[in-house]
Amino acid sequence: MRVAKQIAKQMLLGAAVTILTGCASAPLGTDPACTVFEPICASRADTEDTIKQIIGHNAAFEAMCGIEVHC
Repeated sequence: MRVAKQIAKQMLLGAAVTILTGCASAPLGTDPACTVFEPICASRADTEDTIKQIIGHNAAFEAMCGIEVHC
């Protein structure tokens, strides 16, 4: 019985931690994707299609993160 109470307490603590961390949010005006999303700079070796994709990627980065891309 004593072991069952300890297990129940640990499960409740684990559930509380999981629920509380689920409520964490990024500061206002900061998209969480901006912590891993970075601009890309084209190189001379890139094809025209690749450069178009890079431009689209960087436009999305600027719109989401509010940071102007300079390459």
